[in-house]
Amino acid sequence: MNKKRIVYIDDDENCLELFLYTFSKSFDITLVEETTNLSDVLKNGNFDAVITDFEMPDLNGLELLRKVKDEFPSLPVIFFTGQGNEEIARNAFLNGASDYFIKDFDGFACKERLINSINNAIEKSQAETGRKESDKKLRAIIENTPDIILQFDTDLRLVYITPNFSDYIGKNCEFFYGKTLDKTGFSHSSIEQLNEDFNRVLRTGKAQEGEIKFSSQRGLVIFNYRIIPEFNREKKIQSIMCIGRDITAQKKIEQDYKILFEKMLNGFALMESINNDDGTPYEFRFIAVNPAFERLMGLTAADIAGKTTAELPQELGGLWYDAFKITTITQTPVYFVHYFPKYDRYLEINGFRTGVDQFAVILEDATDRIKAEIALRQSEERFRSYLENAPDAVFVTDSKARFRDVNRAACIMSGYSRDEMSKMCTIDVLAEEFRQRGLEALSRVVNDGSASGELVVQRKDGSRFDAAFEVVKIDDKTILGFCKDVTAYRSAINELRSKEKELIEHEKIMQKSYSELHAVFDAFPGIIQTLDRDFNIINASQSLLDSFGYKSIEDVKGKKCFGMWKQLNTTCPDCEVSEVLRNGKTVIRISTREEAEVTGMWFNSYIAPIKDKNGVITGAIECMMDITELKKTQDALRENETKMKQIIDNAAEGIVEIDKDFRISFVNKTVVGTLGYKREEYIGQSITKFVFHEDLPEIIRRMQQRAMGKSARYKVRLRAKDGSPYWAIAIATPFLDENGNFKGSFVVFIDINERTKLKHKENEKLISI
Repeated sequence: MNKKRIVYIDDDENCLELFLYTFSKSFDITLVEETTNLSDVLKNGNFDAVITDFEMPDLNGLELLRKVKDEFPSLPVIFFTGQGNEEIARNAFLNGASDYFIKDFDGFACKERLINSINNAIEKSQAETGRKESDKKLRAIIENTPDIILQFDTDLRLVYITPNFSDYIGKNCEFFYGKTLDKTGFSHSSIEQLNEDFNRVLRTGKAQEGEIKFSSQRGLVIFNYRIIPEFNREKKIQSIMCIGRDITAQKKIEQDYKILFEKMLNGFALMESINNDDGTPYEFRFIAVNPAFERLMGLTAADIAGKTTAELPQELGGLWYDAFKITTITQTPVYFVHYFPKYDRYLEINGFRTGVDQFAVILEDATDRIKAEIALRQSEERFRSYLENAPDAVFVTDSKARFRDVNRAACIMSGYSRDEMSKMCTIDVLAEEFRQRGLEALSRVVNDGSASGELVVQRKDGSRFDAAFEVVKIDDKTILGFCKDVTAYRSAINELRSKEKELIEHEKIMQKSYSELHAVFDAFPGIIQTLDRDFNIINASQSLLDSFGYKSIEDVKGKKCFGMWKQLNTTCPDCEVSEVLRNGKTVIRISTREEAEVTGMWFNSYIAPIKDKNGVITGAIECMMDITELKKTQDALRENETKMKQIIDNAAEGIVEIDKDFRISFVNKTVVGTLGYKREEYIGQSITKFVFHEDLPEIIRRMQQRAMGKSARYKVRLRAKDGSPYWAIAIATPFLDENGNFKGSFVVFIDINERTKLKHKENEKLISI
């Protein structure tokens, strides 16, 4: 475990040496005698805390404290001085000092309290820094989201509005703080609707959603809104958040879509499900169909619109019912190809959910393509039969030796699946020392048309085997190869030795971890008490006496630990000391919330048995560290993070958090539902996985701009799981630490997919004309 790095400042050389001698086991200490170059020392040292004397020739302790806090506001400062009084100590705390001690190098209690104070100050500072970073993330998301976010108290008065609200109202956002909805400029009917939804949220505790129209500086706009309750720890509503999105452009697109609906070449139908009482569909009804759908199905709109699947001819009705029951129940798109003998026609059928109990169907005539694919597949199946049943590995590569196809024997020999090998080349499966020979063999194939010999192949699990190979060039783009394992027995022996070596290394790592863990136990700081077998306190540290207001050890000797700590008359339920006295094993624990409510403090505890020279357990020693302030800070941080995650996860736009290596660490529900991947399929993946190969140079350039701390707004094409493009406006904001170093970035994606698709289709139509 790495020691905390601290600076000790004192103009007395003897005190410097004595401090280093006393505390070097607990901390990594840098000594400073003159403060003239203190800023450079702190800037270059990456320190966790500053310990300083008060009276010094250059400047006094308060001046030094202000200087440190001005340049390094998060760095804890603790006074350790030979002179002092209550007035000096009070001024020190008012100016940001973490603690104040009178020098006492001989007193054990003073040393232990100083160690404990330094550790607590560092942990509190680190936790506070984490909370501030979380606040910065939340602020970055809120200030950059295109949505309007409003927060109300339970009296429905505005307490926060995002700045972009003023773009619509024409007034500074602060003007509305403390006002109710009727002072916002919305129409009377809109206010009535919003008030009704707000009150419903207050009554039920459930989110509400709706749409309103109102006149703004931008003209008549349409907003979709979602009202979300925010709960406190007691699960009572403490505030209400309203997230609004301008959908005026979307409504315009819907109007344009209606025109496209009539003119598009592919068949299109809008359908709805008819559900049982439990919500499962038992029938489907056509709402509308376009002319292309009529042509492809051989029916008129009058034959289809308003009819259920049961009212269609049996062949058609059964087709829709079986396919789209899956879409309605699972809410996932469905795709299949169906052959209609009556028309000798193959149709590609896509179905996807468009709303509650509604889905769309798109038909495309794929007859020519599928008939060609069937003929090609029959030819390929004969060749595939030979490949799959060959006893030796057979593989096909391109001219760069990248695998295009492999048979079952190749997968068994190498340990890789077909999908894994499709991303590899022949050189990748060779043992490293044989890769140069593999490149030479490839050169002979390209230049001479064939090559043969022996190489060593390394399996996926690390084991190897000697392989005899023959390779021939079919054409300039295709190479056919054969491979045979000639050393199966030696390969098994090598694999066994490799496993034995891994086991030995694992045992070494476990032994090292065990030793390091006990070193941490031996150096544990904090409150200490020793107990006999009857739970009587027989000794205690000064820090324990101070915590309970006792002056002397005699005040606590003989007291029962459960009586002093929890005011009980018998041992605590599930008492860890009892367990240690019974089995002689060390126990580490953290105070429960119930214990903290009784004592007013949180502790980390380390309980170990005390044994006599014969190994008989005579009592127990318990070491505790007060982590009350740390827990308070952590609780505040968790509450803030919960609020941030709620905003992010319920945002109407897609939000992605990316670390400094441009790997995805978080996506919200909108992103998960948009590209077709599960949430876990995003986490840890490079952002480049979700864009098209030809877009990579531009994406990499954008990533380099983020790393330099530059924000940007740009159009981007994302790759959905089914391989289709998804268009969005990306608003990328870098996130920097307090020193200006790049720590990652946030990207907000605004959906322009349908608008872009429509534009592309219009362009294609113009080109075709």
